Amino acid sequence: MVEETRFLDFPSEPNENTEFILIGVPFDGEMTQHRGRCHNAPDEVRIISLDLSLTSEDGIDLNQLHLVDLGDIQEDLDIQLPLLLRKTPQAIPVFIGGSHSISINTVNAFIHERKPEDLHYISLDAHLDCYDEWKGSKFVHCTVTRRIYEMLGLNTDNVSVIGARDIDLPEAEWAQKENFRYLRMRELEQLKSNFFPPPKSNKAALYLSIDIDVFDPSVAPATGYPIPGGITYRDYLGILDDIMKNYRIVALDIVEYSPNLDLKNKMTAFLVAKLIIETLVKIKKRD
Repeated sequence: MVEETRFLDFPSEPNENTEFILIGVPFDGEMTQHRGRCHNAPDEVRIISLDLSLTSEDGIDLNQLHLVDLGDIQEDLDIQLPLLLRKTPQAIPVFIGGSHSISINTVNAFIHERKPEDLHYISLDAHLDCYDEWKGSKFVHCTVTRRIYEMLGLNTDNVSVIGARDIDLPEAEWAQKENFRYLRMRELEQLKSNFFPPPKSNKAALYLSIDIDVFDPSVAPATGYPIPGGITYRDYLGILDDIMKNYRIVALDIVEYSPNLDLKNKMTAFLVAKLIIETLVKIKKRD
């Protein structure tokens, strides 16, 4: 672990009151494009966070979050992740990528360390990320949903994607064959009706993954695949409210922010920082 600037200048050492831990995972991994690079994203988000107020949109004092920034994992991801989760067993982890491929590691570590019952996974993403492999590799950002679907027992009720609008033919064919659930952008209104299957209880555990390309490029330009027609920041807050009617968020990640593609005013970094803040406040208010 390397300690540098901390998110909102929060502490770096957890204690018995810690409720959330932030972990940077600055890995590009194998990329399918050569425009964006994600390895500087955690640092950029931390730096920008220092320009934000210590209150949420609803005026909640962010010190009430009891958030600790544990810094970045620089190497040995599969070794370091379990150690950090074991160090703070009561805290909800927030991972800042990094390529979406880090979710394979973070979900796997979370399952093995926290052993949640009936874990669900929702990815907010412009893509399905359901390739079986890409150029011979099964661990790339475009295979992440498929790997996690396998981890969770090939259960179509437990894995889904919201916001898809750029789906390759092999993925569409696989999704149809598997009866895999996903919500296209043009179908977003279904969130208000019957997209989510009834969970076993309103305490169903959820790992939420936010690929920044789910947002419209006018909101989040700094990503390798800026696909038109995405959601807004305000849309996200509404989607989050709908999700939290059905699930209890136990972990989340935000991935695919590419600082080298951001505007001079760092608007995408501001977005990522606000997503973290407002998501954690909603989790805190529910609990």
